[in-house]
Amino acid sequence: MYDALIPVALTMVAGYVWQRVEPGGLDAQTVANVLNQLLLRLFAPVLIFAVLVRAELGMEVVAIPIAGVASILAGVVASVLFYRFLGRVVNLSRQRQGSLVLASSFANGSLALPVCLAMFGEPGMKGAMLFDLLATVPMIWTLGVMIAIWYSGGSMAPRGLGREMLSLPPLWGVAAALLVKGVGIEVPEVALEAGWQFGQAAIPLMVFIIGLSLRVQQLRQIGLLVPALVIRLLVAPAVGLLVGWSLSVDPQTMTITALAMASASPAVGIILTYRYDLDAPLYGAALSLSMIGYMLIAPLYLLIT
Repeated sequence: MYDALIPVALTMVAGYVWQRVEPGGLDAQTVANVLNQLLLRLFAPVLIFAVLVRAELGMEVVAIPIAGVASILAGVVASVLFYRFLGRVVNLSRQRQGSLVLASSFANGSLALPVCLAMFGEPGMKGAMLFDLLATVPMIWTLGVMIAIWYSGGSMAPRGLGREMLSLPPLWGVAAALLVKGVGIEVPEVALEAGWQFGQAAIPLMVFIIGLSLRVQQLRQIGLLVPALVIRLLVAPAVGLLVGWSLSVDPQTMTITALAMASASPAVGIILTYRYDLDAPLYGAALSLSMIGYMLIAPLYLLIT
């Protein structure tokens, strides 16, 4: 089972090596910023459009987001309660609690996508995209921002959340694909194949960027991080699985959804921790540990769904 993940792991290691070596004097942050813009504004929207237009969309368009939202809410509730209790026991600041709640609650679609693709091919990519774009992205830019504001002390107000979401090109790809399918527009297969071939550059880019953000040296705070890891990789996806099963989702779609729900913490959480004065280094440590944990545990979800 782990053989399918070897290319993903090696690409992530390549990103981490670049971070440490900085070939040509290009620091990891500069490289990550450039690649993120290419990914966000070019490769990802093209790939999303090509995959969704070619896909047969059925019950999963509703079921995957519902299961995904249930998983996110479970992660929020479990992590808020646990870290509130721990905060009273060890005097954990609200800023640190907020970073750990964000790390526990939301999944990393950029990592889930290549994993689902490696294990299931194009159906895996479709399922991971539906989870990320219809559950994770809307929730992290609404509920995630509200959580960050709450733990920052509530001194900052969210501005333009709807405008910020509408400005995300990957969501344009979703909207365009659903419009084309809804209206019945026939897109030439040669164009869709070209989009698929072009957009596949997004997959290694996503994983390479994740490697650039790994902060292995920050894993010394393991006592605080392990509960976040358990909630992120086990507790939250377990709730999502129960919801998915109750909706009678077919086994393969449910397995793909489980792999997406159990993914590592999202890289975008770093932006929220900086923007709302939470503990960014602690979030980075949780992100790094959850990436390592996900690569180890992901194939096991094939055995339980």
